[in-house]
Amino acid sequence: MVATLDHLLLPLERALRTATGHDIAIEEYTEPDRYVVRAELPGVNPARDLTVSVYDGELKIDVERVDWRHHRGSEFRYGTFSRTVQLPRRADEETLTATYERGVLQVSVKVLPQPPISRCVAVAAADG
Repeated sequence: MVATLDHLLLPLERALRTATGHDIAIEEYTEPDRYVVRAELPGVNPARDLTVSVYDGELKIDVERVDWRHHRGSEFRYGTFSRTVQLPRRADEETLTATYERGVLQVSVKVLPQPPISRCVAVAAADG
């Protein structure tokens, strides 16, 4: 019974993931001075199908896979997919890099160190 229900709900789940832009599977992690996002994008031609952009603290990954062949049937996913990820507060957007290898997009950005919360300021005595 549960397997049948899961089978019936799977198309709805896929539709909702696509509608909310979460159809791109990602993993995120932090290195000592970098924030890294990896996106699973098999079968993508990065020069033609993939756009990575950053604006106002958000990383956006856009993919458009076009079916160049006309199949009798296909379970491959074609169309437009998007995912937006909030970058850490101290991410240096100018250092963002992106590489694509073996079906995985890796985006990395340097994270600036946290400034000291407070510091002492020397007070100079005025003559007079």
